[in-house]
Amino acid sequence: MIPIRFLAIPKVLATVIVVPILTIYADLFGIFGGMIIGVTSLDLTVKTYITQSIKTIQVFDIVTSLIKAAVFAALIASIGCQRGFRCARVPRMSVNLPLPLFVAAIFMIVVADSIFAIMFYYIK
Repeated sequence: MIPIRFLAIPKVLATVIVVPILTIYADLFGIFGGMIIGVTSLDLTVKTYITQSIKTIQVFDIVTSLIKAAVFAALIASIGCQRGFRCARVPRMSVNLPLPLFVAAIFMIVVADSIFAIMFYYIK
């Protein structure tokens, strides 16, 4: 119980806090990149792009993306900690750790995203 309390819980909490912040940064840079492409390639004005972006982006979309980011972060960090604790005593197992870890994390993200898609379809 002590390794979980001192190693796993801080890692999972830090990941759950940081990944939504990184999601906000990625969203802002994506919007800014879209503005650059829209202004340079599509002959839009900055004002038009910002106005249409504000009309299009809804609070529901932002909140759901942050919830999904936090859940995905918790899944990835907890699977990583669980797999790391499983092979902690045998150094040779750490070579074979990444592939099953990635497969399990991607599978759980796909399952969680499917559940979110169904939930958010009926909520919206």
